[in-house]
Amino acid sequence: MPRYVFHVFGGQPPLDDEGHDLPSDDVTRIEAVRMAGEMQKEQPSTLLNVGGLVADVPDERGVCRLVLDMRAIEGITLEPADAAV
Repeated sequence: MPRYVFHVFGGQPPLDDEGHDLPSDDVTRIEAVRMAGEMQKEQPSTLLNVGGLVADVPDERGVCRLVLDMRAIEGITLEPADAAV
């Protein structure tokens, strides 16, 4: 089973020294999103006060399989996705 590590930046301990044995990239992506959600749940101010949460997830060969970038950006007006162009 492949081993993946979760490196987190933004108010958290940055490196996962042990890694996790997970069966696939798909399962790893889901686990990374879950992990980021738990971190935000435990320390919601990280998103606002530290500038967000960034995690990269390399596999055992060091190949980055996913980057999560969660940030709060204030003062921007976005158009709805279904807005006429």
